[in-house]
Amino acid sequence: SLGCTEWQAFREVTMPLSLPGVSAGCLLVFVLTCGTYLPPMILGGPGNEMIANLIFKRVIGTLDWPFGSAISAILLILLATIVYTYNRYMGIGQIFKTLSNE
Repeated sequence: SLGCTEWQAFREVTMPLSLPGVSAGCLLVFVLTCGTYLPPMILGGPGNEMIANLIFKRVIGTLDWPFGSAISAILLILLATIVYTYNRYMGIGQIFKTLSNE
């Protein structure tokens, strides 16, 4: 134990080492979920609409290509901003910094 409690060991060792991996996993799940079409369509029903379903309905259902492409561009910009912000604050440098013990 090296003189610390279990909570101190978790807070000082385990949490800082696992934070980059947990945040990267959250980012990957969020980005992949934004583009998911089939599960929300099957499980959600007609009343619940996610962004991928809205794009599909506009492009395929009503043939409103300009609106569908505008929504797609907004989604792309939103996701790129989120990924950029993640990379800026918790990027790959943070992972290597943790591994090299600097």
